[in-house]
Amino acid sequence: MALKDWFKEPAPKIVRKGARHPAPGFSVLHPSGAIVREDQIKDISATGIYLLTNDRWEPGTQLGLTLRRKYLEDQGPGNEFVLQAKVVRCGKDGVGMSFDLPTDIDPAVWVSLVEGASGEAGPEDIVGHFKMAKAVAFLSRICPDAEKDFRQRVCTDLSSGRFKHAVEIALKADCILSGWPGGSEMTASPKLLAGVLEYGSWAEEDGIQEYWAALMALACTPERDDDAYLELVERVSQFAPIHFKIFTISCVRASKVLTDGVVTAQPLIYSTDEVLVLVGSRDLGRVERELMHLHDLGLFMSKNVPSSYVPVDELNLAPTPLGLALFARFHAHRGTIESFYGLAAPETSALTKA
Repeated sequence: MALKDWFKEPAPKIVRKGARHPAPGFSVLHPSGAIVREDQIKDISATGIYLLTNDRWEPGTQLGLTLRRKYLEDQGPGNEFVLQAKVVRCGKDGVGMSFDLPTDIDPAVWVSLVEGASGEAGPEDIVGHFKMAKAVAFLSRICPDAEKDFRQRVCTDLSSGRFKHAVEIALKADCILSGWPGGSEMTASPKLLAGVLEYGSWAEEDGIQEYWAALMALACTPERDDDAYLELVERVSQFAPIHFKIFTISCVRASKVLTDGVVTAQPLIYSTDEVLVLVGSRDLGRVERELMHLHDLGLFMSKNVPSSYVPVDELNLAPTPLGLALFARFHAHRGTIESFYGLAAPETSALTKA
């Protein structure tokens, strides 16, 4: 059964252990004293692994294992997955370990999720199997009351590529939530989660996925205002990659001040040639259109927008207070906007002020 089918409705609880498979195209990075060693895999299942290694750890030792594809030039985060494991036994040629499975999912369902992931990730993509299973388990946890039609719509509407992007966003959001006090207990409304998944799944770049992951994590916080937050998600859905790039440059480089309790940006003036270099474009007309789009979204000040009929030598890239607030949320900031920019001491959560 394909992984998407598991997400459409609860999976049957079949009690069985994961089948062991060889993984010749994959290896594992693990700590070995003061260094990190790469060793080969004898076999792997949904619940454990036998590692061919010279290391011999005591049974019960906990290790973080980075599963990765071998012979791949780009060893980015998309091609790796970290699994927490416990040593079970030592053999003549290596060590057998069991994985620490997600605590909020039945082990038998986890086995079926991993083995069912081959429908989307491909039968040979071991990393993809674990990533997709972990993501679906996470999404099921943060939205346990999701209606069946919501689950079916997400899985039916998203192409295979977009589904993989959604997996990456979910895993990043899981990491964010795991670092928050009480994060493991937070949940999102089906409407908010559907919006983040639908729009965020178009994001191919890792940095943009990080932004969507932050919004997904914040969608799980109890202090959110669902209507205002859904409006925020829909606003971000109108971003193309070039908008994320211009917006990030603007918010990072602008000087911020606190004026009457509101974080504002000082003018950020660049020549048109400098702007083209920053954005990586030779088309000034296009850049002007994208600035106009960000202005129409309420994220850039009106003085940023040049006239199509009057030549300009300089552009002001300063963001609006709303833009600065959104940028703070892109970094999963739950406090006040002024605390994010270091303009005041950190305060309690204030998502509804954004």
